Amino acid sequence: MRNRLVLLAALMWCLSGVAAAAPAMDIVLYPSSAQVQVDDTLPVKNGAVTFVVPAGTDLESLVISLDKGEVISRRAIPVLVADSETVAALRQDLAEARAHAAGLEGEAAAVAARISLWSKGAPAQEVSMAEMEKLDAAMPERLKALYVQAAALEPQVKEAREGVARLEQALSEYGDAATGTQVEAQVGDLSGNVRVRYSYMLSGCGWFPAYRFDAEPEKGLVRFVQQAEIRQATGQDWKGVHLTLASADPGSGLQPGSLPNWTLRKVEHMPRALAASPVMEQAAMDAAPNMMMKAAPPVDVREMATFAAWDLGTRTVPAGRPVLFELARGDWKASFVRLARPGYGGKAAWLMAEVRLPEAVDWPHGPAQYSVDGLPVGAGTFALSGDHEDMFFGRDSRVTVDMKQDLRQSGSKGFVGKRQTRDWKWTIEVTNSHTQPVAVRVEDPEPQIGDSAIEVKVVAKPAPVVKDHVNTWNLTVPASGKSVIDYTVEASAPEDMRLIDGR
Repeated sequence: MRNRLVLLAALMWCLSGVAAAAPAMDIVLYPSSAQVQVDDTLPVKNGAVTFVVPAGTDLESLVISLDKGEVISRRAIPVLVADSETVAALRQDLAEARAHAAGLEGEAAAVAARISLWSKGAPAQEVSMAEMEKLDAAMPERLKALYVQAAALEPQVKEAREGVARLEQALSEYGDAATGTQVEAQVGDLSGNVRVRYSYMLSGCGWFPAYRFDAEPEKGLVRFVQQAEIRQATGQDWKGVHLTLASADPGSGLQPGSLPNWTLRKVEHMPRALAASPVMEQAAMDAAPNMMMKAAPPVDVREMATFAAWDLGTRTVPAGRPVLFELARGDWKASFVRLARPGYGGKAAWLMAEVRLPEAVDWPHGPAQYSVDGLPVGAGTFALSGDHEDMFFGRDSRVTVDMKQDLRQSGSKGFVGKRQTRDWKWTIEVTNSHTQPVAVRVEDPEPQIGDSAIEVKVVAKPAPVVKDHVNTWNLTVPASGKSVIDYTVEASAPEDMRLIDGR
C-alpha cells in the first residue's frame, strides 16, 4: 500500500512538472490584431534569457518584465521556425501541385510548338515533289491529332493552376512565414531560472461578430444567437490559451481633435453661374426626406469604459480555419408593428420588432441573418448599443398602404399683403389581408418652415403624433379590412418670396 502511495505521489509530481513546463498564454483578440501575453519560466544562459516570437510580431510593442532583477538590454535575431504538421503538409502538397502544373504547362507548350511547326507549310530548303506530296498527305492527320491533344490539355492546365492557387490561399490563411524572431534579453548577473512575462502585438489574426435573429410575431419574441468568428494565420495552433475578445482595435487615437471657431458672418452675393438652379434645389429637397429615413446613426460600442469584451476562458484555435464560438443565445420580448412610409417607400409595409431589453448591451457591428417563424427573409448587418432597438424583418406582403394624391395646387389669397398658397390633399388607405388585426404605423415627414414668413397648417383625420419632425399614425387595422387617413397640408408665403415647396 505504501509503495502505491509513493508511486502515485511521484506520478502527480511528474504531471505537475509537465503542466508547469507549458507557458501560460493569454490572448486578447481584436478585430484585426491580437495582444499576446506569455508567462514562462526560462533558464538564464550567458546572462540572458531567450524566447522566440512568431512572424507578424510588432517588436516595437514587445514588453518584457522579470519577477526579480530587470532587463538591461535586448536584441532580436531572425530565426527559422518549424512548421506545424498542417503547414508542413500544405507546403508538400503545394510543391507537388506546382510540379504537376509545370509539367502540364510544358506539355501544352510543346504541343503548341509542334502545331506552329506543322502550320508553317513547306520547309525552307528545297525538297522534291514527292517529298512535298508526302508532307501534304501527313499534315492534316498530324495537325488534327495535335489540336485534339491541345484541347485535352487546356482544361487540365486550368485545373492544375486553380489547384495551386487554392493551396497558396490555404497556406496564406494558415500562415506561410517560415521565420520568427528570437529575442535575447540581457538580465545581468541573474542565474538559474527566472520567471519572465512578455507581451506583444500580433498581426494576421482577428475576429468579427455574427448574428442570427428569428422573429415570432404571434409569440411576441425575437430569438437571437450571437457568435464570434475567429481567424488566425500565425502558422501554429493556439492550444489551451486564455482567450478574450475585444470589440475595437487599439490605437484609434488617445485624444479628441481641437474645436474649430464658430463664426457667423454675412454671405457675399453668389454669382448666378454658381447658384443652384430651382430644379436642382427642388431635387435636393425631394431627396432629403429619403436620405434622412435611410441614414443609420454611427455605431458607438462602449463597455468597460472604452470597449466591450468577452472572456471565453480556455480555448484552442487552429491556424487557418475560421472557428465559430457562441457568445450569447436567448429570447427578447418584442412588440411587432408594420411600418409604412407611403410617400417615399411605395405601398410596402415592413415588419418591425420593437425590442426593449431588461439591461443595456454593447454588441459591435457584424453580419446578420434574419428569419420569420423559422423561414429566412434576408441578410444584413446589425449592431446594438443600449437597451432598445427597432429591428426589421422584411416586407409583409399581406399589408399594403396606398397614398393617393387628391389635390396639389398653387394659388394666391388676400388683397393687402397678398400671399401665395400651396395645398396638398391625400387619402392614405391601409389594407390588411391577414385573418387577424395588425398594428400598422404610417409615417410621413412633418412639413417644416425655413422662414418665419412661411405658414403651414396640417389637417388630418385621425390626427398624427408628431415627434422628431415626423407625422406618425398608429393604427389597428381589422382582419381582412381597411383603415383610411385623410391628410391635408396648407402652406402660404409672401407673394414675392421665391418658394421651394419641397414636394
